Amino acid sequence: MIALNGNSASYFRVIGPLPSGSPFWGRSEECHDLVEILRKRKYPVITVTSLSGEGKSALVLNAVQTFLKDQDQFRSVIWINCRNVLNDTHLFKRILTESDINERIVFSSIMTPESCRKAVIDKLQNECNLLILDNIEGLFEKNSGNRGEYHFSEMVEQFIIDLLSKEHQSQAIITSRVRLCSNGFHYFGHNQREFRLSGLDEHAIKQILSHSGVHRGVDHLSQVLEVVDGHPQLLHLIGQYIHDAYKGDATKFGEGKTGLFEKLVPLLREQLKYLRRESRELLESISVFQDSFSINDVYALVSDETPGSIKSRFEELSRWHLVNVDLLTGLYRIPPVIRLFCYNICRQKQKLHRKLEHYYLDKQDALKNDGETKTQNYLLNAAKNAFHGNDFTGLWTILFKHGLALELKYSCRDMELCEFLEAIISDQQGRTTYIGNMRFYAQIELAETYERMGNCFQALTLYFQVLDFSFKESQQHFQLQALLGAARIYMKTGYLKRTKLFLKEALKLTLRLRSTVGEAEVLYHFGVLNTTCQKFSKASALFSQARETLNGSSCGLLSGKIYFRQAQCFIYEGDMKQGFEDIKKAERIFDELNYYKGQRDILLSKAVLFAGINNFEHAAEYIQRALQFSRQKLPKRFEAKIWATKGRIHYTGKDPAGAIPSIEKSIELYREAGNLIGVSRQYYHAAKVYHEIGLDDKTISYLRSAISISKRLSFHRESVRYLDFLGAVYAGKEQFPLAFACFQQALKLVDNADSVIKQKIYSEIKKIRRWIGKNRFEILEEKLELRRNHFLSCALGIRQF
Repeated sequence: MIALNGNSASYFRVIGPLPSGSPFWGRSEECHDLVEILRKRKYPVITVTSLSGEGKSALVLNAVQTFLKDQDQFRSVIWINCRNVLNDTHLFKRILTESDINERIVFSSIMTPESCRKAVIDKLQNECNLLILDNIEGLFEKNSGNRGEYHFSEMVEQFIIDLLSKEHQSQAIITSRVRLCSNGFHYFGHNQREFRLSGLDEHAIKQILSHSGVHRGVDHLSQVLEVVDGHPQLLHLIGQYIHDAYKGDATKFGEGKTGLFEKLVPLLREQLKYLRRESRELLESISVFQDSFSINDVYALVSDETPGSIKSRFEELSRWHLVNVDLLTGLYRIPPVIRLFCYNICRQKQKLHRKLEHYYLDKQDALKNDGETKTQNYLLNAAKNAFHGNDFTGLWTILFKHGLALELKYSCRDMELCEFLEAIISDQQGRTTYIGNMRFYAQIELAETYERMGNCFQALTLYFQVLDFSFKESQQHFQLQALLGAARIYMKTGYLKRTKLFLKEALKLTLRLRSTVGEAEVLYHFGVLNTTCQKFSKASALFSQARETLNGSSCGLLSGKIYFRQAQCFIYEGDMKQGFEDIKKAERIFDELNYYKGQRDILLSKAVLFAGINNFEHAAEYIQRALQFSRQKLPKRFEAKIWATKGRIHYTGKDPAGAIPSIEKSIELYREAGNLIGVSRQYYHAAKVYHEIGLDDKTISYLRSAISISKRLSFHRESVRYLDFLGAVYAGKEQFPLAFACFQQALKLVDNADSVIKQKIYSEIKKIRRWIGKNRFEILEEKLELRRNHFLSCALGIRQF
């Protein structure tokens, strides 16, 4: 425990680092050792080192009290607090009032080595025999510069040696957070966990906070924050202490320039680096305050700068998560110390909320004066202000109420949008009341984002959650959205019977609600289902019925989608003229609404239309226009579909060599965007191109990759299509057993409602069985030959044995 100080052993005596002990204040063992060293007067300078908050000052004070009771030759003691914190003195004065030696200790606070030398040198020569320099590192922190730790240590030691010249019969005790030794200046920092106080318990925390008082509490709290990592009950205790000390009035923490809020901000920033590594149990155990603070409040508190771009903001947001995103549901809690100091941030947010409501109330006036365009710009500016103020809930209130959510959808990647929405949902789960049904809006939007990414299981889970909660709270609009979302998922994954079931339930709900827009949306989904089953005439009739139902209702985007889908049906049936007219109608609607994704799809449809009539020059022109439009208006991930369409047009024009680079480019873009189902579809198209060239090995390799992805994502309809093509490739190579296995596997995955694909697979299986029937004698002879050779080898082995 007691060690000599290297080459300076003749002059310096070092006690430390202090181990954990009980009681926390004034450890008896170390106090006894320190008193003995003072009595023997062997070492002019004694240095007590430990981390902050481990009781250095209290240890020295108790030792000096014990020593002075028996030593009358010490006329007085000078105690200098080198960190210039005068509030420190009240602790020692309170303790010394009970003893009779308080008059012999003089407290003072010194800032620089020069002022310390001037104040101390005369007293040491005349009257003082004991000098205590508490927190000596405070004298040299501003003077050490960047000349290294070794120079810093030398400077401190030289100062002490000069101060205590040989003719003086004085001793000095130094307390320091660093170890003074000849081999450098050694910090006991945050990263050295072996020097942490592992024995800090609830009793110790209470003693720290009760001895220190309110004003001293911020400094002791900074010491406690260094050692509470992994102790959830201590964080709970600190939060409770602050709450009791200020009687729940958190506004006092922000009063004045020296308020606790300003002092603790850098400490909390540092502490978050440890808290974000905390376990699930830590988050579950903290429940001091009932009001919940979301991650954006913590982010606003601890971030040193505000990132300019959305991408960097989302990266920072995800980096500050205290737990994994998957654990946010029901577990999201901010530790009480940080939560309390977020109060000031939230007060600013309330002002921003009022400002946003002001924008909302001014909507009618803007409509009267300057029309819809100014209103949209006005609200969009409000949304931007909310975003830059980290007010995510206010932002989404505006976006969802006024149809501006598309602006944010197109401004960030799908994964970034998911993190953003998960933060919103976790924020809303901590509230007793929901702001404008924000949780439902965010869950629906998050499910649609997962659906777009191909993560069908996650999307379906969210849709069912919305269905459950909306049913309990009689939110029938959200029930309809969840039913349609679940139907889309089942349609994409190949469960067509379940798709029909959910769409029928949605249709019943719209009839109960008497919602013409909802009914038209359900009919639109029925049309998409029939398009998937390649029943184009029936799908076209359903789209026409949806348009008639929607007639007179203000839902332009849905009308545009219906026209666009119906145009595709006409094109598939060969009615190019009617298809082109419907595309023009959809284009007009998308242009009015600035629906960029729809405008891009219109350009691609025109390219496909011209390619269908062998006008590849116009098709290439529209592809180029789509690329230019996407680069101007949309993120890079939207280029993937354009490159995929370009590859298919090359394939249609009998130019497989030109198709391969475009398809490979689309695969790369889909992979960057995290859209795995897009990757699998492009693998399938690349396999078709390689099959056309005659590279069967590459064809099989790409098809296997596509099947692997689609099976993992539960896209059974896609898997059936890929397995069907792979079986045909194996059959063409006369590898009939493998082909038969592919068709059998596809037959297991195909839905009974998908009669077209099912009939095709049955016909392929019949062909293979017919071939096996014709060649069954040859196959039987091969099997008999193999068995005969096997028996002969066995007999030969027995004979040799």
